[in-house]
Amino acid sequence: MKAAFLCIMVVSVVVSVAIAYKEPCINNGQEYAHEVVFLDADCNKCQCNDGNTVCEMNA
Repeated sequence: MKAAFLCIMVVSVVVSVAIAYKEPCINNGQEYAHEVVFLDADCNKCQCNDGNTVCEMNA
């Protein structure tokens, strides 16, 4: 019984991690994790959103 419970628990954790994974972003050769906020080369505020870099342009 313990082995079956352990197996179910491990599968559950692996599935949860796979669903939660978000792609990093590459900006100007630098890698940023999902939801990280950073400044780009033009000092625009940017955020990584699942592999897409979204920036607020300076006026």
